[in-house]
Amino acid sequence: VLADGGKYQLWAIPVSLRARKKAARHNENVAAGRPPSRGFGLFGPGAQTSQIHDTSERRAPSDQAIDELRALAERHAESAPAQGRVTVRWAYEILAPALVGAVALAVLLGMG
Repeated sequence: VLADGGKYQLWAIPVSLRARKKAARHNENVAAGRPPSRGFGLFGPGAQTSQIHDTSERRAPSDQAIDELRALAERHAESAPAQGRVTVRWAYEILAPALVGAVALAVLLGMG
């Protein structure tokens, strides 16, 4: 997408606030020296077992995806295919079912 003389690429990544909160809680527990909680376990909330706890920093999957996309964009910013023209095409995979649904709705409204 061209805007204000700059070239931008748009990405749509679903962001889960629940996953972000879970990762933040995990990181806070690890930073405080507490073992990370496991949620509602078999024997009550936060039941701990003798397993080895994950003490590495966690990130939400959506944040990891954004980091990967940014790294890819930086790595391939100067490649020849990235410098091509912007193209827009109709998404027939979406338009065809929408058109069929609109025709069906018109038929149902016409009969009723």
